Amino acid sequence: MSIRSSDSESLYNLLDRQNVIDRVTLYAFYLDRQDWTGFRGCFTDKLEIDFSDFNGRPATVVPADEFIAFDKELLSGITTQHLIANHVATINKPKATLVADAFASHHRSHPTPADYDIHGVYHMELMQIDNDWKISSVQLRRLWTEGDRSVLG
Repeated sequence: MSIRSSDSESLYNLLDRQNVIDRVTLYAFYLDRQDWTGFRGCFTDKLEIDFSDFNGRPATVVPADEFIAFDKELLSGITTQHLIANHVATINKPKATLVADAFASHHRSHPTPADYDIHGVYHMELMQIDNDWKISSVQLRRLWTEGDRSVLG
């Protein structure tokens, strides 16, 4: 049995697709554990951030370390759970895009217990750097929210 070049290409495309999905999964995994070193490893050195649906500010390009510092401060004192599902990944090396449904739950215990949940859609762009996929753009579009927005400051 021989492997045709088209079979080999299909296998590489599947591996790339899975690696892109894994990178986005790690984004949520490290964020929820507030593992800032692991979280930083998910990104290119600079990335475009677009949370305009939540803060009204236009998309901007920032150093990844600045984005990490912002998240670290924003999530200080709260517990989160980010679930990302229904991934649609498109690979066009060395770039990839991923669109996926998102649910982010934020819980504050002190001083007054409260929750804030976000239901939305992530649009991410990734770059392949040294055979590793890194997130270069994050956009979160809001579908709806529930709870106390003050949980996030």
